Amino acid sequence: MNRPKAQVCCIAFREDKMVLIRRVVAKANTYMQLIPPGGHIENCESLEDAARRELEEETGVFANQLNLVGVISFITHTKNDHAICFVFLSRNNAGDIVAREREKVIPEWVYIDGFEKNEDIPHYYRKFLEEVLKNEGFVNCKVEWHEGQESSVSFT
Repeated sequence: MNRPKAQVCCIAFREDKMVLIRRVVAKANTYMQLIPPGGHIENCESLEDAARRELEEETGVFANQLNLVGVISFITHTKNDHAICFVFLSRNNAGDIVAREREKVIPEWVYIDGFEKNEDIPHYYRKFLEEVLKNEGFVNCKVEWHEGQESSVSFT
């Protein structure tokens, strides 16, 4: 029986930019797209520790302070797959971006102004970030893929 997988992601902001990663692994669903740094939670690891670790591993940036801003449920009906991603933001961080996992991801600073038109960022992340930045509250999001259809995004 498949069960949902727990994941985290963390977006670090600095001045007028945010750090995202570009997936360079051809088999990734988000190949060559910009997405928040993140990944799976290790056994016995807190959500905050996982978010800090993933951000630092994939970008070189260290989050001094984290804020949990939302949850995204990624549901792929065709694969009977479900992942739950806890999304953190860091506005207080240190370090410069470094491509530590160059064979998998390349970190990039992306301007906040105009990100919603940046087609390198998947539409569901653009919509989620718009909600977070607009509401400045907790955002619950569901992204679903059905056979033969583009992903749908809903908020509750």
